[in-house]
Amino acid sequence: MSKKPGPSLLTRQIILGTCLVFAAILFFVLLTNFTQVAAAVGKVWDLFSPFVSAFIVAYLLNRPVMFFERRVFTRFKHRRGLSVLTVYLLACLVIASLLSVVIPQVGDSLSRLVQNVTPYVNDLDKKLPDYIEQFHLDPTLTQYLFQAWEDILKSVTGFLQDLLPKLVDYSFAAGRGLLNLFMAVIASIYMLLSKTKLLRSCRRLTGAVLPAAKAQRLTNIARHSNQVFSDFIVGKLLDSVIIGILCFLGMLIIYQPYASLIALIIGITNIIPFFGPFIGAIPSVLILLIADPLAALIFLAFVIVLQQFDGNILGPRILGNSTGLSPLWVLVSITVAGGLFGFVGMLFGVPACAVLYSLCSEFIQHKLDQKRLEADCHVFTGPPAASEPEAEKQSEEPKA
Repeated sequence: MSKKPGPSLLTRQIILGTCLVFAAILFFVLLTNFTQVAAAVGKVWDLFSPFVSAFIVAYLLNRPVMFFERRVFTRFKHRRGLSVLTVYLLACLVIASLLSVVIPQVGDSLSRLVQNVTPYVNDLDKKLPDYIEQFHLDPTLTQYLFQAWEDILKSVTGFLQDLLPKLVDYSFAAGRGLLNLFMAVIASIYMLLSKTKLLRSCRRLTGAVLPAAKAQRLTNIARHSNQVFSDFIVGKLLDSVIIGILCFLGMLIIYQPYASLIALIIGITNIIPFFGPFIGAIPSVLILLIADPLAALIFLAFVIVLQQFDGNILGPRILGNSTGLSPLWVLVSITVAGGLFGFVGMLFGVPACAVLYSLCSEFIQHKLDQKRLEADCHVFTGPPAASEPEAEKQSEEPKA
């Protein structure tokens, strides 16, 4: 039975050219209607955001669920359901403990800060001339500082005035966020309970759509990505919790005000690699600067020591070399991902860049191996190919 002849080269070129023309037209239409396209994408994102949040929650809780399933409820028939129930009960217990212990202290710190802002400002205005005379500061610099201080006060006042009319909108947004959070939690429970079926369905779909070699390759990439993301996120969360607790205890020891509020800020921002210590230290120093400039200087020295301990001792012991990225690539990944996706991009940008970096390194090494080159591209690993004159000379020699 004869095979049907395939399309000719000219036909394939016509089809390819037509597809390129349509792609260019579509790209031009998208650019000219960027506002409408962005609005449509935003609506689609609003619809799917609870499920994305559910996937993130399920992914973060997957390791504890696996621990209980393999170590605690091994002999039970419904060990997956018992593990999921236990992990969510523990998560609710931890959240309730934080709300009952941390939130009142943070609220008390915020209320004291708001009540004492005016006395602090007046006291600072009185002390500034003494500081200027004591340290012999340049009049131009002092004038600039006074102007900057007035601008900051005007900005804060304007922000508070603009905030009051928007409280209703913020309340609706908060209610909608709580509803999405509830949906995300319910969806994450179903994801964890059906994890085996979902993974099997993904493998079946991959095997049905892609060739066997490419399907296996995609599976290996997914496993490697999961290992990198899981190790980095779990380690970074544990590291941030420890740093937050150490910051709270250290501030109590050196008698610093607003210990709970500042420890919470330092712990949360420490989740962000590289930039986290700076992001958390700036508002903390400003808060203490309003209360007591000397306390701000003491805290600045303390947080520098704390971050050195985290970067050189605690962080490497917890995270190890989970990403394998140099500081330059960490900086690039945080900057780019943070600019595109905000806080979530800063958190997930580093492991995503680590996966891309490993794939690029593997691809480059594969190409070098094909060309029989060393990593520095100067030395051939195999026998050099014969040049054309030598090959012709060898072919003319009679065989023995």
